[in-house]
Parts: sequence; C-alpha cells; structure tokens
Amino acid sequence: MRRSGGNAAHVFPGGTLSVVVQGRNITVRLPRDAADAVRGLPAGPAVFTGRDGELAHAAYVFAPLTPDGSLNGRVVSVVTGATGVGKSALALKVAHDLVAAGWFTGGAVFVALHGHGAGDHPGPDAITARLLGSLGVPDEAIPADAPARTAAVRAVLTALADAGHRVLIVLDDVSSGDQVGSVLPGSEAHPVLLTARHTLTDLDAHTTELHPLPEPAAERR
Repeated sequence: MRRSGGNAAHVFPGGTLSVVVQGRNITVRLPRDAADAVRGLPAGPAVFTGRDGELAHAAYVFAPLTPDGSLNGRVVSVVTGATGVGKSALALKVAHDLVAAGWFTGGAVFVALHGHGAGDHPGPDAITARLLGSLGVPDEAIPADAPARTAAVRAVLTALADAGHRVLIVLDDVSSGDQVGSVLPGSEAHPVLLTARHTLTDLDAHTTELHPLPEPAAERR
C-alpha cells in the first residue's frame, strides 16, 4: 500500500487493473496494455457449423456506427433456446469473432451465471463481484459492499472507454432480466451479450432464438 499526503491507495504490480476505493472516490489504474487485462474468454468451439444466419443475427447489432466505435445507444443482445441447443457455443463464437475483427480492442469478458442449475443463483451483488474479477481487478481490491462494487464496475468500464477500449461483456445462462438488469452498463461503449433459456421480455434487447439443428448439421457441430 502506498500512502501520500494522508491518502492510502492500494497499488498492485503486474498487468492487472487496480481499483482504489476510498469512501465515494474510486481510482482506476490501467495496465500498460488494457486489452490484455480483460481478455478473459473461454476457448470458442473447435467446430462450428450450421448457424451462419443466427451468428450474423446475434453479431450485427454490435457493429460500430462511427469511426470512434460508438453505437446507437446501449446495446444488449440475447441468445435464447432450450438446454443443449448451443447458446453458449454461439455466444463464444460471436465474442471471439468480434474481438478478432477489431470491434472490441479491450477484448471480451465472460461471466457464467448458471442461472438454471442446482443451488443458489447469483444476484446482482455477486455478479458485480464476478464481473470485476473478470475485468482483471484483484480479489483484494473488490469492494465489500454492493454500491461500491457497482461504482467500481462503472469506474473500470469508464476508464477503459476513455482509453479507447471497447469491451464486450458476455453473461452466460441468465435466469431473468431482474438478475442482471441493474448490472448492465449504461455506456454504449460496452455492449452486452446474454444467453438465456427464454426471451427476457423485461429487457430492451435484440433477441436471437436458436432451434435444434437438422440432424446432419447437428452431427457436424
């Protein structure tokens, strides 16, 4: 910890972001390469066939509309479908393709919510903590209380946007709009891609619905 003029600030070495939370004041220190700090995607599917139309439909809303990468307001895209239909695989394919295309110079982050599995489903407070971790914030720098965590997420994303880095946020297996509504960033610089088993009618979102593939395509997937 570094102390200067009576103010304490946690300083973390290496290539991660660090967040300093003091009362209502939050300071974000970006690593030398901000993009490296937030590229946290699981590997995409090794083979991906039969979904060209759905892939294009889920991805096109993220295309930058202006040279500086701006979008037309906040963008949320949802991939829906039954269990095992390939929602997570398509979302990961979209994310990897768009990062590779240079649409998201800050990379992409992935948070698995397990919204329909056994056990407790994470609420907004837990999701913000996981999101901060996915953004490269060390565990010891994640605030303990929910309002400070929400403010820290916004501070990190604002710092990345100010540095010219757009980030795609992927939230996998969302159970309801209420689960993630308060977590979604308000900034158009950082759009969100969700997967869910059903349409999230309580979110203003672009929806791509997946149906089971015909048998030959399903065998190649």
